[in-house]
Amino acid sequence: MAIEFADFLNIEKDYIDVSEDIFSYAEDAYFLRILTKLNTDPADSPKIYWKDYDIPSLYTLASGTYNATATDIELYSVAGIYAGTVLINTATGEHMRVTAVNRSTNHVTVTRGVAGTTAQNIGADANIYILGVAEAESGSGPEVTVSKGEAYNYAQIWKHEYPITHTVEATKFRLNALKQDLNELFFKHRVEIENSMFWGQRDYSNSIYYNGGMNYWVPGDNVGTVATGSFNRDWFDQFLIEKGFAYGSNTKYMFAGNTAFRYIYNLYVAGERNLTTDERVGLKVVQILAPHGGVLHVIRHPLFKGDYEKVAFIVDMDNVTYRPLIKSGMYKLPDTGSGITWQLRTQASLEVRGPYTHAKIVLT
Repeated sequence: MAIEFADFLNIEKDYIDVSEDIFSYAEDAYFLRILTKLNTDPADSPKIYWKDYDIPSLYTLASGTYNATATDIELYSVAGIYAGTVLINTATGEHMRVTAVNRSTNHVTVTRGVAGTTAQNIGADANIYILGVAEAESGSGPEVTVSKGEAYNYAQIWKHEYPITHTVEATKFRLNALKQDLNELFFKHRVEIENSMFWGQRDYSNSIYYNGGMNYWVPGDNVGTVATGSFNRDWFDQFLIEKGFAYGSNTKYMFAGNTAFRYIYNLYVAGERNLTTDERVGLKVVQILAPHGGVLHVIRHPLFKGDYEKVAFIVDMDNVTYRPLIKSGMYKLPDTGSGITWQLRTQASLEVRGPYTHAKIVLT
């Protein structure tokens, strides 16, 4: 039901739910519009928990050099490696079978030159690929834990106040000035939440909650930084294959600042990109086919200003959820004698699962 402005003058009302109205506009808070259309789940506390999972590690690097007889080897990471795992040194073709893993030091004990290969020296930063576990028929196999445990974010509180003095109430404005004022209030409220959903830094201090946005959650090694002079179709295709679409869904959304949008748009000729309407959320998007067959919906984001005009986020909408603890609502404050003041209040957080299903581009 549409909110009538008489509701805000009705002294019988103390609360008006505007959660269905405030994010229904398509001209500014694009991310929130999509989130509230597709993925919303109420929160039950100011600290929101969820279960997240590791992306299976398929390769690592040797830390240091080792001769052909060394059996204790340090790696940069032992994630996804267990007793029984077979490793291959891609430079030499040597296969090694792990017999023990020390996760506190990233050391593995290995049997060298298995599977008919020859043990050879291992160079510094040699690429080590994981081939999986090789066990005897009677073996039990390793106990694998894939869960990273609990991830969490905080539900930030946004408040704005809207006074209606007795003088304003009694004045006859042309073109419904009260409605115009409230629209401006809604705009300010939702764009502040939108900005936090991208740029917020998760924290809690002195009873104040700070929501962590996409910039907080995208891993540093899933960010592509490139000079505008080097930004070309080859670089972008490689980024989409290795980072943008390496994990997660085959359809993703890109939110790009003006400069980033222009550079990306100009990479493609007609037929490779087209302007279409995403029927699910009612937004105009530029649709691009990624090299592996995925679909990227590109949206120019007007709120990305200054340095952020050269930034673009790729978001897997299947792995993000808007988590409102307090739905957007207008709360009537005590009358001070000069009129009525309504407080627009929202408390919400962003749940981001599978950080490596999301990516970021920064043009320099």
